Amino acid sequence: HLREAQARLRLNSKIGTAKREFLVPWLGFAHELSVSHNTPNTILPRLRTVENDFVSLNLNSSGVEALTLPQLTSVGGDFRVGAPGNGSGEFRKLNIPRLKTVGGDFIASFSWHFFEAQNWPSLERADNFVVVGGAEATVDRLKEVTGLFTYTLRTNLNDQKAKISFASLEAIRGKLTIQVPGTNTERITVEEINFPKLTFTESIDLDSDDNPMELVKMPALLNTNYIIADANSLTLDQLQSAQFIRIWASEESIHYMPEVTQIDDLVIIEGRVTLIQEINLPKIENK
Repeated sequence: HLREAQARLRLNSKIGTAKREFLVPWLGFAHELSVSHNTPNTILPRLRTVENDFVSLNLNSSGVEALTLPQLTSVGGDFRVGAPGNGSGEFRKLNIPRLKTVGGDFIASFSWHFFEAQNWPSLERADNFVVVGGAEATVDRLKEVTGLFTYTLRTNLNDQKAKISFASLEAIRGKLTIQVPGTNTERITVEEINFPKLTFTESIDLDSDDNPMELVKMPALLNTNYIIADANSLTLDQLQSAQFIRIWASEESIHYMPEVTQIDDLVIIEGRVTLIQEINLPKIENK
């Protein structure tokens, strides 16, 4: 039984296999691990640590539904899993209940044919954090992203509602991007974005084309270079300064920034039926 792999290890399931699971029951440690598979569910029940990169890509994307790593707590390098870049296949569930630290990038890509909730309750840090596809993720303990934070919602299903909340995230050293590109705006309505503890990010880009996000709350944010937001309600209770803020809304909107003392450029773009009901900037002297 293989319990440790000190060199790079590649695990492959065979194309055309009739099995429902690709099970590697004894592996607990790997220096570097690559998993290629086409069975619906790949399970590594005892894997606890990957010293460098963990990569799970699809040999035959049509058969892959889930990746289950119940004991994994640490990945020293990148953690990259998921569906092909075009959103094909059936990958829709990533089960990593104990994964706490990722030394490199965390990248998870899901099929566009589904829209499912993901819960990664233990994850605390990553360099770049990237999620793409039909996924509504809950990541309650993520505290710091040292690079970019990018969340792209894509699905082929209609009438989807999404809420994005990162309850503990305090700092994003790079750019914060949340986007619903192209025709996905006809299928997905972002009801709420909530980052209650975020104090700093280099810049913010909330892009939802013709279907603005309904409610955006970042009550602890102090400073950022610029904000571009497709949002009907933008609440920034503690924001003090920004070089540039551009807001696009499609209905009666309220934008609350009571502590802002300096904005170099403020641009409000009104849709055809937009009424800017209130923009609260009480500390700006030259409006």
